[in-house]
Amino acid sequence: LGSAGDMLAVWLMLGGSAEAAAATAAADTDIWAAAAGFVRTAGGLSARSSPTAAAQAAITDSKGLAGRAVLLGYQLFVCREYEAMRQLVRLVAGNHPSEAGLQFILGLSIACGIKKGQGASSSLGTSESDAQARQLDAAVGHLFRAAAGLCNDDSAPLRLVLKLLRKCQGSSGTKPQQRDAAHGEAIGKDMQQTEEQAAAPPYGQAGDQGPSGEIQQEAKLKLEFCQAVMLLFEREEVIEGALAFARAAIGATEAACHHQQLKTQQQAALWSRVLTFATELGQYQDAYTAALSNPDPERAAEGIRRLVQILVDHPDLKALLSLPWAGVLVLNRQGVREPVPVVELVVDKLTRRALHSDLSARPNAYHVLFDFVVAWSSYKHAAATMLSYARRLRAAAAGGGGGALAGQQQQQLSQVVTEVPA
Repeated sequence: LGSAGDMLAVWLMLGGSAEAAAATAAADTDIWAAAAGFVRTAGGLSARSSPTAAAQAAITDSKGLAGRAVLLGYQLFVCREYEAMRQLVRLVAGNHPSEAGLQFILGLSIACGIKKGQGASSSLGTSESDAQARQLDAAVGHLFRAAAGLCNDDSAPLRLVLKLLRKCQGSSGTKPQQRDAAHGEAIGKDMQQTEEQAAAPPYGQAGDQGPSGEIQQEAKLKLEFCQAVMLLFEREEVIEGALAFARAAIGATEAACHHQQLKTQQQAALWSRVLTFATELGQYQDAYTAALSNPDPERAAEGIRRLVQILVDHPDLKALLSLPWAGVLVLNRQGVREPVPVVELVVDKLTRRALHSDLSARPNAYHVLFDFVVAWSSYKHAAATMLSYARRLRAAAAGGGGGALAGQQQQQLSQVVTEVPA
């Protein structure tokens, strides 16, 4: 943070005037000027407060220093000052913060810095991928610890930050600059509610809720937290982190959603995200498991088809042939629900792809279908596949398209005719 950051940290700890903090930071960056104004809102201490009274307020106030640092850290996050976020946490709580809010700010800063080279520097002789893996583990660890303390009495600032983050993620249909500006205005309005939220009873303890109601409210909050962090990792293109929190969100839906239809919808959407993230990482066994785990049979079938398409397009035919493709899905076919084997979905997808494929494409769609049905010992289907391929080659050769092309197709036809009896 430099000297301006050190002085700002002193003002934060002593609760000094926002005007003095702004004057200290004015020579450095506009970020600190904005942060100083934020301290005025969050700290609630006037320039006329004596140093003793300000220090006592900073220690005894329910928000405390950590709470104000959490809110200031989120302002830095909006400004994309990820290194400054880490320095702020270190100034307030050292290298190992215990408060959930500071854990969140620290995890947030590491997660957003992984792809931008702002993470912890790697030691000599260590590959960049290993360094990023360590940073990812650190970020995920901090964020999961923050989730564990989300409902604590002193976590009102963290819950407010979560609300602001979800509001920002919900902004759609606007350009990034417009969205950031609108988000900045929303922060200014919502920060005025900080004192009321911090002084309110802990989350889930308001009113006359029973124990089951409190548990459900806490689970809903943790589900919202996991979804927000998942989207954040996805935005930063750190897919491993997005996958970890998508799985955590699925677990949170069990207690958060008592209505079965709502629970099914939530889990179906999350399992679809797990499938997407797993395929991006090349974890095809996990993607296959995610597709079959989807509680919505129609979305499960769509996930199987999408996975087959990805395996063929990449291509990874070894994975296509090695996955078990076991189980049965009950699907709606022409208004009638009937069981459909998963392997039948795969064969249908490969067949449709072959019938509409370019014969010159590689890998050849007919060869892929042939290899798959042979692996499943469906030799009659394999023969029908090669017969269909021969007919298409004959039709293409008869239709012309150039002497060289026709000769190549005729050669392929002869090869197919020779191989089928074998």
